[in-house]
Amino acid sequence: MTESQIGRNVVIGIISLIVLIWIIIPASLDIIRYKKLPKKGIYSIGVITHIIDDRHSAASVNFTFKYKNKIYTDFSKTDTYDRNLIGKRFFVLFLPNHPKTVKLLLDKPVPNDIENAPDEAWKQLP
Repeated sequence: MTESQIGRNVVIGIISLIVLIWIIIPASLDIIRYKKLPKKGIYSIGVITHIIDDRHSAASVNFTFKYKNKIYTDFSKTDTYDRNLIGKRFFVLFLPNHPKTVKLLLDKPVPNDIENAPDEAWKQLP
């Protein structure tokens, strides 16, 4: 192996390591955050805005929720392509210090007598 081939292999190795770290660290942080949801999460109201109908993978629903006067948007995988879900309200569980760590609770529809979530959300489901 020549010196230039060794140098090229070292550069490829370093680039591969950087890319691997760039992928692993955010994924690890997401896993850690999602594990905190049951204990540290708070609740708000999510509204489904549209269904992503991808025939090559699972369907997804896009939803929005409000926390401290800011609107957040996210998506959740689902097993339904039901367009009647658009506009429906479900509770969401999220971390107050990182609202992008959120779970749409499709098994927990918001009762009609609850109009809005408080700005600071709920510590427990109402």
